[in-house]
Amino acid sequence: MIKKLKIGTAFLMVLLLVVVYCYSGSLLRAVSTFTLTTLVLVLFYRTFLFLNELVRKTNWYHNQFLDSERFVTNSGYRDDLRRNYDIVNLGSNPAKFAFQYQDLIGFNWSTGTQSLETDFKILKNYFSYLKEGGTVLIPLLPFSSCFADNLIKDPSHYAKLYTILDPKLIDNYSSTFVLRYITYPLLSNPLRALYAIFNDVPRDNRLEISVQLLGKRELEKDAQFWMDLWKEEFHLKDLNAPLDKPNAVRQQHNIYVLKYMIKFCLERELKPVLIIPPMTKALSSKFSETFKENHIHSFVREANYKNIPFLNYMDDEQLSNPDLYFNSFFLNANGRKLFTKRVLNDLK
Repeated sequence: MIKKLKIGTAFLMVLLLVVVYCYSGSLLRAVSTFTLTTLVLVLFYRTFLFLNELVRKTNWYHNQFLDSERFVTNSGYRDDLRRNYDIVNLGSNPAKFAFQYQDLIGFNWSTGTQSLETDFKILKNYFSYLKEGGTVLIPLLPFSSCFADNLIKDPSHYAKLYTILDPKLIDNYSSTFVLRYITYPLLSNPLRALYAIFNDVPRDNRLEISVQLLGKRELEKDAQFWMDLWKEEFHLKDLNAPLDKPNAVRQQHNIYVLKYMIKFCLERELKPVLIIPPMTKALSSKFSETFKENHIHSFVREANYKNIPFLNYMDDEQLSNPDLYFNSFFLNANGRKLFTKRVLNDLK
């Protein structure tokens, strides 16, 4: 791509030289115009590279890749014991904050917002890093059955996947996207990128938080925030209503995806486990039994055709203490350790 751009620029410069010469009839004027234009372009290019490098050093840029940067590469593949995982987990944001492996070799493969389809792509890309008989935790969230990648509009979501997945696993892979959002982020959103140079956002340190940041009233507001967000995202007026057509279609697709994830694991002698992470009572109390049947239980019954283990901590009283979280939904560092220990014990 860069090579083609350089060739194209060189061609245009030569064309400019010819046009000016033909128009003016003066070789000196043509050379002068060519030289001035070249200097301007070189100055612009150098300035662009300088600013782009400053953008790449901002938290605004790095926060997009904090999760994907944790992934190990293929260098020294089997010589690095970190790759011979006993257990890994997939999953979206709650899973990112739910698992921390200390007493065994494990890895958290959550990159933030993540559909079951993206889970499967990550599993396909990295499954060989697990030991034979290794455990694969497949987290499910209240709306996992209806969530799909086409609901994600943020390009940064796809940028981080470009850094960890084989191009063959990325739909409509584009080298132009790589240039714009990864190599030259100044092109992705010029005004926002330039603003970040002079007024950067804080580093995302949520994985380091070990206390509850919200009071009781704020906790309720946060729980309602998530409910309102999901209602808007999935176009729901009544959480207890049967699934409308778009959500039902996505659910059927996710049933297909989850079935094949299970099949994929079993064929490779891995141990898949379905798991619903816990949440505070402020949030879990907002989901009725009707909702759980429509969005969770019926989904699991149909997708779990091999009857693999299913651990449901959604309403677990021992894990609903707000002090284990930093909001109404995400476990803090202390809660993460406690929950991971609980899961490992329950898997024995």
